[in-house]
Amino acid sequence: MAEARGRDKLWTRAVKAVRYTPAGVRRSLHTLALVLAGCLPEAPPPWQVDHTIAAALRFEVVERGPWAADPPREDRKVAEVMPGDTLRPVPFVVGVDGPALDLKPRYFFCDAQECLSEVGQVGGVRDCGDDEVVPPVDACELRGGTLRLGELTALLHSAAIFMVAGTPEGPSTYKCLKRMRGEDGGNEALQGCLLRIELLQLGPTWRLFLLAALTGLPDAVPLTAITPAVTAGEPNLFPGEPALTVYVTEPGQAMRTLTPARGDVVTVRRAAQVVITAEVDPDDAQEYWFVSGTDGFAAANEVLTIGWLFTQHVEWTAPDLLTIAWTAPDQSGPLYVYGLLGDGSTITPTWLRFEVEG
Repeated sequence: MAEARGRDKLWTRAVKAVRYTPAGVRRSLHTLALVLAGCLPEAPPPWQVDHTIAAALRFEVVERGPWAADPPREDRKVAEVMPGDTLRPVPFVVGVDGPALDLKPRYFFCDAQECLSEVGQVGGVRDCGDDEVVPPVDACELRGGTLRLGELTALLHSAAIFMVAGTPEGPSTYKCLKRMRGEDGGNEALQGCLLRIELLQLGPTWRLFLLAALTGLPDAVPLTAITPAVTAGEPNLFPGEPALTVYVTEPGQAMRTLTPARGDVVTVRRAAQVVITAEVDPDDAQEYWFVSGTDGFAAANEVLTIGWLFTQHVEWTAPDLLTIAWTAPDQSGPLYVYGLLGDGSTITPTWLRFEVEG
């Protein structure tokens, strides 16, 4: 997900996020993830949250293995994993009443193209072991919320984590799995269940290729292409949480400028004109190295963008990649605004609660 950051980055990071997956399959998996992230209906528009959705699923390394890259900054976390690392899935689940914090998801390690069929088989799947090979031989369930990656056995793969969760307005996680497996005694739909498949982002790429060469796997690029410039590149980091500046203009009133923290409440009147700008650290737009052809690496720069989600219907425009301008609705009450800051392959979320008054 000069190089344009976004969908192109999904390819150019190559092995870092299973970017060798054929283009058609990548598109299918991307579409599948969107569809499964809460079984989105045709209406309302995709930026309006009218039920619980999994807005993002990221992986944090809780214990780095011998091949892991250290973060170059103490205030940032590495967004890539390597064999030997222990990772923990961290979802950002949101709904009409704010972030959903009391869900009990279950997670599965699987080949992205086999997750649904294997996890959905009658009787379930085995528990993951202490060191699961990459890619997985078959689906297994994470226990204790973490997964330790074992030996790398292939470069061309689509290893993923599959999240299954119930929602406050729907069935429990247990019932969602029962329905997936046809064990509920009926023909219940998965409406109200959260199903999200997220590819593991493996890397840094050059470390992955070096590990593959040392373990006898076929080289994707010659090792001579791993130059000092390539090895000096930073690992992919999660962008820092953006600082939000809110500008509120209400009829007959001077513009207010606010700098709320994540989750703060901002009071506005109906029909107020609101502008939210995300202030980002420019260093979070990293230079990264990707596989160029079959004989080397090339460098490109990330571009930071932020996507916005609203829990009510609003009229909005996006003046630039980090700004949203919108009109407060006529309906009084709470309105949550979720921001998803991304660099093309990772997401850092934030959110605010607006109280619309008459």
